[in-house]
Amino acid sequence: MTMSLAPADNRAESLCAAAVEALCARLCHDLASPVGAVANGVELLQDVGGGDGEIIQLLAHAAGEASRRLAYFRLAFGIGGDRDSQRTAVDLRDVAAAWLESGRLTFAWPDAEQVADFDRVTAKLILNMIGVAAAVMPFGGTLEVHAAGGPAAEFSLAMGAERLVADGPVMLVATGAATGEATPETVQAHLAAVLAARLGGRLALRSGSGGLHHLVFQSEAPGT
Repeated sequence: MTMSLAPADNRAESLCAAAVEALCARLCHDLASPVGAVANGVELLQDVGGGDGEIIQLLAHAAGEASRRLAYFRLAFGIGGDRDSQRTAVDLRDVAAAWLESGRLTFAWPDAEQVADFDRVTAKLILNMIGVAAAVMPFGGTLEVHAAGGPAAEFSLAMGAERLVADGPVMLVATGAATGEATPETVQAHLAAVLAARLGGRLALRSGSGGLHHLVFQSEAPGT
């Protein structure tokens, strides 16, 4: 399945992005209740001490993983609250950390407690940038967020990995070096690029010291 998110027609692009948001919001809403029910059922089994311990532990892990993924998907892909709602850096850090918990990445947002709140679009962009970073480091590495919060003109993710796929389709689409149909592999990169454009900027990949790469949002607004 492919989907066009190309920026050639801004109105069509906006409608497509809005449709993706609405669809993801609906899916997350419909899945939240059954996933929550499974998690509650597992907790009840743990409390009463019934069933095989290993099986319950496996179910608890799976239910927790599903809940963490839904929380990330809702904020990164869905509507995630009112259009004018704000998200704290701590909220975003915790959601991203929980989503990455079972993976191979070491994730950090050192100054999240001191960062100003983000508007909904910026919050979505940061979460999708984190998703792009995770996709290009499939064998693990380190990922650290640096963002001032508020109407900042630039923020970045520092990525460190022995095998970072900098020239693959995901990063090329995210940074605008490649366009075309969105596939399951590249759809999050397309969405990240759309969100960056919606904020008046673009994503760029920069090389840094110590073997680090930086995925950067840079504003293209006049005077920045």
